[in-house]
Amino acid sequence: MFKNCFSNCFHHIQAFSTDNGQVGFLEALSQNKSVKFSSYHHKKEVYKLLWGPPIESDNSKPKTSLTVFSVGDFKLVQHPYLDKPAVVVNNLLKNQSGRDMKISQALFQQGDFKNLVVGYFDGTVEVFSYPELNRTCIIKSITKMITVSFYPSE
Repeated sequence: MFKNCFSNCFHHIQAFSTDNGQVGFLEALSQNKSVKFSSYHHKKEVYKLLWGPPIESDNSKPKTSLTVFSVGDFKLVQHPYLDKPAVVVNNLLKNQSGRDMKISQALFQQGDFKNLVVGYFDGTVEVFSYPELNRTCIIKSITKMITVSFYPSE
């Protein structure tokens, strides 16, 4: 059973999540409508899917322009489409911020992808430069679980 959590199409690849925590890919224009699933499986449902530039573990220039990220189980996970292992981004963010927090949402700055914004369940929002993942800003809120979005550029 698929959950209605589709992302935008990129190079005719549709990303989706299932209600049991899997992230899958479907080549929308292919004659062969086979579905590929990521190697990483969230324990519960996926809160959000988003496209963004990949994080390369060796800080090299990304080989693809965009990849899929998911937020679920309080984790931000990168799911490469090609047969590479998934990357739990929380581990990389913890190294920068020194915190191990429960992630509720994430988004990239529209257009140039220069910032990764991560929202936590305690209401804290952190902004990281991308792809270096250096924390540039932290916003603390009095309330829990706030919604973050970018105002669209003209």
